[in-house]
Amino acid sequence: MSIGRHFRQHFVAYLALFVALSSIGYAAPTALAAPPPNDNRDNAQLLPTFPAVTEGTTVDATVERLDPQRSPCGRVDATVWYRIESAPDGTIVATVQASGALAPVVHIYRRNSSNIAEVACGTGKAGGKAVASVAAVRGAGYLILVGHKPGTPNGDFQLRADLILPPDNDDRNEASALGRLPTTIRGSTLGATSDNYSGCGMSGGGVWYRFRGPATGRAIVQLAAGERDGVVAAFHRIRGDVREIGCQATDRHGRAVLGFATERGDQYLLLVGDRAGSSPGEFTLTIRPGEAPERLPGHALPHGGVRGSVDGLTDVNDIWSVRLAQGRTYRISFSSAPCAVARLRRGSSVLRSFNCRGYTTFTPGETGGGRYAVEVEAPPGTRRQTEVDLTVDLTDALGRISAPTLVLASTDDRIVPADQSHALASGIAGARYAEIPAGHGAPVEDAVGFVDRVTAFLDEQPSDGLDDVAAQLPEAEVVAHASLQRGQVS
Repeated sequence: MSIGRHFRQHFVAYLALFVALSSIGYAAPTALAAPPPNDNRDNAQLLPTFPAVTEGTTVDATVERLDPQRSPCGRVDATVWYRIESAPDGTIVATVQASGALAPVVHIYRRNSSNIAEVACGTGKAGGKAVASVAAVRGAGYLILVGHKPGTPNGDFQLRADLILPPDNDDRNEASALGRLPTTIRGSTLGATSDNYSGCGMSGGGVWYRFRGPATGRAIVQLAAGERDGVVAAFHRIRGDVREIGCQATDRHGRAVLGFATERGDQYLLLVGDRAGSSPGEFTLTIRPGEAPERLPGHALPHGGVRGSVDGLTDVNDIWSVRLAQGRTYRISFSSAPCAVARLRRGSSVLRSFNCRGYTTFTPGETGGGRYAVEVEAPPGTRRQTEVDLTVDLTDALGRISAPTLVLASTDDRIVPADQSHALASGIAGARYAEIPAGHGAPVEDAVGFVDRVTAFLDEQPSDGLDDVAAQLPEAEVVAHASLQRGQVS
């Protein structure tokens, strides 16, 4: 047998064996799934006009080695790209609405000659919405990156790019007038341009409002921003000078409360914006008069003592005036729950401090006869409790109240107007509504009228009804209720 023939026989045998093995267990490898066409920055999908709406996906998308990862919004996975060639004047708003479990992330970059620079970003919850906006530079190019938070699944989304002109109250000098307080308005930060204000973590643009200081000498501002992180800041305008008063960021429920002293008739400005990394959007703003801090000498202390309440936000202190005779010893009793702070004062000097449940004695010296004052201030923590009271809405729970109910309103209450009390009564089945000609401190201002209306209501109820009322009374007070008494020591 020749070598050539021997080789051909073995070659045919090996070939047959290879074919047999292939047919019984060896399969060709499957092709890898292709990433989206706009997976890379160089292949960014063009958004030719505004508004632009397009469907996209992060499924099989990758992260380029040079994809930016340093951002106020954190890291991002599975990115796809879109581009705007030449922007017009206005604010570009990129909104990503996710489907399924996709937790969306959106970034906007400005294209420069040699690099790109992030100018805005936003994130959303699984299945939620992420929004980012930037005041466009006319003729500049922009890139929009869409991805998802690390560790979360891929999914589909809809991208919408809008061009929005700035709101009418975008500039401080064009602040919207709020009119008579209290008032509630709805607004939006979409399209707002930068105000170069960074207090309380604010970033980007905001919108402005103005109002006159109320006669009460104090204003309470409430901001509700929903799922977003918002900021409200207050300023005092004196002619051409604008001075910052303070700011407050929203809590984990998207709500913030800011209280501050005002001068009657002066102009005040409010700026509403978004925190860094939060999306622009709609909000609700409420402004109401608050009770100003009392000043010396205060109200005359009745001989039988007095009861009152302070809460650290709408009513920060009470001051009571009393005349003490030289050389005579006085016993001053004070109690409160929770523990408020009380001080015996003469002018700017603090002479005695009180425990929350106790008393002190005081004897004016040779030159000490005359007018003194006792100041009661809210205890720590009541301010936060009052903020919760002002921001938590329990309207939906009113229908669950079945006990006999009296809603007692004050006709001249500027902190809780009578119409709000009337709305409260309307939500409770069978509730009785009545009014007292008084202000916010009705139990003190018209104690007789207050007691008469309450006792008349209770006298009309059967005993079992009273048991139901008692069962629903709270175990703890919301504000600090204080009792103050003065007596001579013989």
